[in-house]
Amino acid sequence: MSLSLVGSARASAASWTLIGALLVALSMTGCGPRPPLHGTAFLVAIDAGATGEGTNSLQSVSRTREVLSKRLDKLGIQSIVEQQADNRLLIKVAQMNTNELTIVRQTIARSGVLEFRLVDPDSDQDIKNGAIKPGYEVLRLKQRMRDGREGIEEVEVRKRAEMTGNSIKNAMVVRGNLGEPEIYFTLNSQGTKRFAAITSENVHQRLAIVLDGELYSAPVIQTPIESGSGQITGHFDKQEAFELANLLENPLDVPHHIVEEKSF
Repeated sequence: MSLSLVGSARASAASWTLIGALLVALSMTGCGPRPPLHGTAFLVAIDAGATGEGTNSLQSVSRTREVLSKRLDKLGIQSIVEQQADNRLLIKVAQMNTNELTIVRQTIARSGVLEFRLVDPDSDQDIKNGAIKPGYEVLRLKQRMRDGREGIEEVEVRKRAEMTGNSIKNAMVVRGNLGEPEIYFTLNSQGTKRFAAITSENVHQRLAIVLDGELYSAPVIQTPIESGSGQITGHFDKQEAFELANLLENPLDVPHHIVEEKSF
């Protein structure tokens, strides 16, 4: 199953490689990463009670700290993540260029929650008539036309997800047949069974791929998918694919947002 995702952020791969090499060199000498002397600090607020599952504040903050630390580590970013009062985290990253800082900001701010939602079979007609069914919503999908231009398709998508990306066991960047970056993901045993059931029950129907509330793709289910794995393809470069795989492997279900950003 190919899921079409189009990335947006661009970054200098050489700069990330340099930072990663520096961290490796430090670890080999026994120094390990040290707090950056100069850089950018992000104050992150965590809405610990928003999940409705009774998760206490301490667990929510600890979970968010762990996930954000993993995301930044995977990017090879020198950072310190400190727990603050009032369900907040203070994240300090080393000095970097504008493009790199944009990626760090997005990596911190995004939830990375992937949802698989069914598309209504009468989507086109319902949208044309302005009669969206209860329990559904209209999402917009960017598409690249054959002439290179971008078009917008409106799709009637069920609000309730059939399953989420929390079942993703790992995600990695691989090369497609033409050498283009793709994201290969595998599901855990529970996710594999659920995905097989969804695709078996909805052959020839469209399945919407929604990341953080944004529609990225809505492919037709051609056959049941029982392997517990899939590929995400799109018009993005290697760095963008790596960032997306990072998000999918380290999702957050606790709402959080950056309340302050400043240089130090």
